[in-house]
Amino acid sequence: MSSPSGRPAGAPDRTRLQLLEHEAKAILAAYGVRVPAGGLWPDARSECYPVMVKAQLPQGGRGRRGGVRVAKDAVELDAAASELLKGSDRLPPARTVLVEERLEIEHELYLALLMDGGSGGPLLVVHSAGGVDVEDAAPDVVLTLRLSPLAGMPRFAVRQATSALGLPRSLEGSIAELLDRMWKAFVAEDCLLLELNPVVLTRGRELVAADARMVLDDSALARHPAWPRSEDGTPFEASCAEAGASGTELDGEIAIVSSGAGLAMATLDLVAAMGGRARCVVDLGGAVFMGEQAMRLALEAVLELRPAVLLVNCFFQLARCDLLASAVTQAQSATVSVPTVARIRGNRAADAVRILDPSSVLVTEDLRSACAEAVRVSLANRQA
Repeated sequence: MSSPSGRPAGAPDRTRLQLLEHEAKAILAAYGVRVPAGGLWPDARSECYPVMVKAQLPQGGRGRRGGVRVAKDAVELDAAASELLKGSDRLPPARTVLVEERLEIEHELYLALLMDGGSGGPLLVVHSAGGVDVEDAAPDVVLTLRLSPLAGMPRFAVRQATSALGLPRSLEGSIAELLDRMWKAFVAEDCLLLELNPVVLTRGRELVAADARMVLDDSALARHPAWPRSEDGTPFEASCAEAGASGTELDGEIAIVSSGAGLAMATLDLVAAMGGRARCVVDLGGAVFMGEQAMRLALEAVLELRPAVLLVNCFFQLARCDLLASAVTQAQSATVSVPTVARIRGNRAADAVRILDPSSVLVTEDLRSACAEAVRVSLANRQA
């Protein structure tokens, strides 16, 4: 639902500008964070192969959908870049293509700084296993520390992060340096989210930001004339970005909402294998940390697409499942009520089940059953 200004009704004061990977890395490099050498195709040409060829899109899960390739020579580089710019049935056309050196990886780590919607303060999130499967990590192995916006990156946080990452004490100085530079970028650039996933520990014992996601507070735009201006895609995708989520609009009947790019793609693959078609795929992303209102706005944008069925597949470790359930209920009341299938697991999942209306929401813990029911409803709607 929109206000006369075109802004979603009840939207939070903070709007969000999600940068592309190469834009985020350029900012991080200015603060001394080590990033892979590279540039944008076709200007970037390498004398040392193989190289990484990466679709530049404001969404996660690119690797699972063929958006990250390895090129062994210039011919493979040009072919991969051309394919990424065209897009596929699993990946929208890339806005541009980043070409980077291929790192010699010893270990992949996860580091993030984000603004917590509940407390209004910054959080440091650390996990010893970065990469595409980080959202599958058990909650008890994810380190989350609340930080003071006035104290900088305290030494105790560095020590705890080093321990949580499973790194030797000899690398504590390198971790301290990286976290300090991340903190400076996070504060100076008015970030809502700064995520390095993965941070690669190379065989040469260097810490390199192999991938980076940066979401900026758009209300600070006047202080940052050098910030890139976002290309918002479809109105639906722009609305998702406004709420802190990442959405891709498609032409099917099933609206898929998940709590991670990997989970979203697993759900999409299963739905497709059962004969279903997605109307959209939404990774709630940073919206889960922005609070109930941000999730509600993302869900309202989903429901405005008038899908035949809403399929929610979320596993929350740090965020609260009950707030998501409340957001689903409120969004349906504010827009349109559609048949809903929910697989919600994790923090306060039992409370979430109690909030959801059993007359309109089927709740199950089994992903295959959830997808099968969503496909059944969509096929019935297609045949009606």
